[in-house]
Amino acid sequence: MTGDPEFKIIDEAYPYIAKRLLTDDSEYMKKALNNLILDKKGNLDIEELIDLLESFETFAKINSAVVN
Repeated sequence: MTGDPEFKIIDEAYPYIAKRLLTDDSEYMKKALNNLILDKKGNLDIEELIDLLESFETFAKINSAVVN
């Protein structure tokens, strides 16, 4: 067996990761969320936030399709 060299597991897992970042109330996840959406100066990185929200939306749609 050989793997697909173009496959990136993070791309597949990102919707789930987005869900965890946006819904988990632990201090660890809050820090991870801040590290993702804030730049080094502490300013909001709009592009990262949009990517995160789009991935969360994807997760919600997939999860909804599985439940229904």
